[in-house]
Amino acid sequence: MSDFTVDKPAISGSAKKIASAASRINLLRMSPSFELLDGSFSGATNNMHGIASTGDQKIKTSLRNGGEHVRGWSELVSGCRDIVASVDDSTAADVRATVPLPAAVAVDPDNRR
Repeated sequence: MSDFTVDKPAISGSAKKIASAASRINLLRMSPSFELLDGSFSGATNNMHGIASTGDQKIKTSLRNGGEHVRGWSELVSGCRDIVASVDDSTAADVRATVPLPAAVAVDPDNRR
């Protein structure tokens, strides 16, 4: 019988890679920004300043939220690692504590041959 065990270092490595991706997402910056549109429409009836700054802010917020969601996944993976390892240890102890079933043949008095 082969052992099935949780590879905690591998799961930790995966969680670190996910956290690293979250950090990279959080560091993303949009270039060029919508602020460039503001000057492109000078003289127009409605300038683009409000629209451009709102667009930039929404993109910054979306990137930050995306990074935080990914970071949450890394924390979830880390938490699951500990839970699964604990269950794995408990199950392994249960399997080691098992004993073979009795070898006697059961007799069914209502079903004799």
